Amino acid sequence: ESQTTVCHPELVEGQNSQLTNHNSTYSPYQYTRRITNPVQQIGGHFHPVVMIDVTQQNLKDPYFLNQIGYNYSAGLDKYNLSDQACDLVYLGDELPSFSFPGNLKQIYNYKTWLNLKGQALFYRAKANLQAINIWAKVYDAKTAGVDVGVPIRANVNFNEKSERATVQQNYEVILADLTEALSLLPDQQIHVLRPSKAAAAGLLARAYLWMGDYEQALKYTDLCLSIKNDLIDFNALTANATYPNTAFNLEVINASRMNNLPIIALSRAKVIPELYASYEVNDLRKTVYFKDNGNSSYGFKGSYDGSSIYFSGVATDEIYLTRAECLARLGRPADALKDLNALLKKRYKTGTFVDYSFTDKNVVFDLILRERRKELLFRGLRWADIKRLNREGAGITLSRTVVGKTYTLQANSSRFAIPLPDDLIAVSGLAQNRY
Repeated sequence: ESQTTVCHPELVEGQNSQLTNHNSTYSPYQYTRRITNPVQQIGGHFHPVVMIDVTQQNLKDPYFLNQIGYNYSAGLDKYNLSDQACDLVYLGDELPSFSFPGNLKQIYNYKTWLNLKGQALFYRAKANLQAINIWAKVYDAKTAGVDVGVPIRANVNFNEKSERATVQQNYEVILADLTEALSLLPDQQIHVLRPSKAAAAGLLARAYLWMGDYEQALKYTDLCLSIKNDLIDFNALTANATYPNTAFNLEVINASRMNNLPIIALSRAKVIPELYASYEVNDLRKTVYFKDNGNSSYGFKGSYDGSSIYFSGVATDEIYLTRAECLARLGRPADALKDLNALLKKRYKTGTFVDYSFTDKNVVFDLILRERRKELLFRGLRWADIKRLNREGAGITLSRTVVGKTYTLQANSSRFAIPLPDDLIAVSGLAQNRY
């Protein structure tokens, strides 16, 4: 723990005349502050601050802040600040389950603060990884140093002009954040909503996979699965339920969800027929994942959020498939199949799945990629998979027919980097993607 105010040496040595002259007359009309050294705008010549210990309070209830000057309005989800509101709260090792007012600063014990720092680094890295996937070209070691990426914000100064970094610089920041987070986070948290060491390792594996660095991706899948390697037996699920999977289930390493956009809702986002047809009769994913719309189309109901909102976190099934792909690429097909077989045994009706035993690494590699597509639907991963696989010659094109007109996105098209929003360009002056 750190002290926010440090006493001046003269006070310790008893040399301050105001304190050592015991015969001086007390005046109620005079106030003399004790001498202190300033630490981060506390003490010294700065105005006094008030800190309150809230470690014994109910940190699930924002209304307890009313008694210290922050009156919570549930309807507005905002706080009204009174004239006598305190400045800081001491939380020790306790973490609140709601957001504190922005101007109410929190003080934690050092070990807990490091945990929070690790979580913040994880979230920043994840956001940057998502952004680079959407608005920039796929990572290519030969061109990443000149390919245009997304801005890197190194501080909170909103007056600082943003400039687009290179893809190489973006990935360097992402990897640095996740590596530091890995050193700060515990193996697992009290809840999967909080990033853990396992989650950081899983996200590092994802980043290195997108970069095409399969040895590093393998390293972090090993670390992740050494901490958490659970798999759900789909035989235990109620396949005809509205949403067979539950939130925070056995496979979830770190839970997060996408925005619930109507355009990708269950009733609108139709699964392409050839993908649905690729599931075998005894593959339980065919009923756990899909809802028959009654018009020869199918919607996806298998979200690991346990609702109509799609899961976007880190889960063990992704890590198993990432490790299997890396092993296959690195010439270890037998080891790759061990991971794939372990996963598929939990996806097929009991007693119907027969382990794959191919020895040709190309056959194993293709099999793993097919299963990756069938397992990780609606998680925000397929776009990155298409971009990275096309980098290596997969030749995947995307076509959609709207009102009788077919639109095609060719493999390796520059349009796989989505245009920046026009309003963002207008406000920031950032350079637009070129096509």
